[in-house]
Amino acid sequence: MDYINFNEIKSFTKEDWKNLIYFLGLEFNAAKRYEIFISLIKDPNINRTLEGIKRNEEEHIESAISLIKKFADQNAPAGFRTLLALMKINLDFEERAIKVYQGFASASSDPILKEHYNSLIKAENGHLNIFRKYIEEIEKQLLDVIFYCPVCGWDINFGKTPKEGDRSCCQRCGTHVEVYIENGDYEIRRV
Repeated sequence: MDYINFNEIKSFTKEDWKNLIYFLGLEFNAAKRYEIFISLIKDPNINRTLEGIKRNEEEHIESAISLIKKFADQNAPAGFRTLLALMKINLDFEERAIKVYQGFASASSDPILKEHYNSLIKAENGHLNIFRKYIEEIEKQLLDVIFYCPVCGWDINFGKTPKEGDRSCCQRCGTHVEVYIENGDYEIRRV
């Protein structure tokens, strides 16, 4: 896929952000659809074709993620720029799903299908609550900044408001790391 130079984008509006979220949803759907279809189809030639298409859809996802990182809210709390954007995108996906399932439930005359769609609505409402809580914790700086240890994978917790240069040590393997902010996001490096 030919990638555009995102640095050349002069204007990125709220409508562009909304379209970016929709674009990301379509690409996630396509990549997962091809993954599942490949597991169901027994023809190697078709699966090779689907594998290539799936890789292309994954490239589209990468370009969407690049746009999200570039155009996420500059006013997000320090260190949480991309995370806050991703939680808001999850919230948007869940809100859209609820509206769609409500329409399906209303349109269905079969009580079993109607019950199924209503069950999905209930699940999506639970997901909404999860993402709302994360968004609130991020915005109020109540969320701990936790990373996986780059050596053993154990959690390294920097607390709620670490400063650049704060250091910590993995409690399992003893690896020393420090936190810093890059492009509005917390990152760690070994020291």
